[in-house]
Amino acid sequence: MKTSFLALSLIALTAGHAPAAELMVTNDLITPTSTIELRFAKPMVDLAKVGSIPDPPVLNTEPPLAGEFKWTSTRSGQFRLTQAPPLGTSLKFTTRAGLRDADGNEC
Repeated sequence: MKTSFLALSLIALTAGHAPAAELMVTNDLITPTSTIELRFAKPMVDLAKVGSIPDPPVLNTEPPLAGEFKWTSTRSGQFRLTQAPPLGTSLKFTTRAGLRDADGNEC
């Protein structure tokens, strides 16, 4: 499986700091079968939450995309589309405001 970085935006929540997360997409273009992976530098959830769907969602998209984010490890999760994304649209990805890591520190 080819993994490439796209010209998608992931905004760091704290100005002046390196991004706390890395966004990866499995294809050169986002399609209905794309997997969008978000990898954090630090553990974000306890092991018991791996496999769960967080509420509220961790990943926001602009424009909104139909799909769900699921934790795949303590430091990463995947967003899977449930509908085709709009054609010819630039997408912006951001982490949820107020997101905290497993130790309770704001990211």
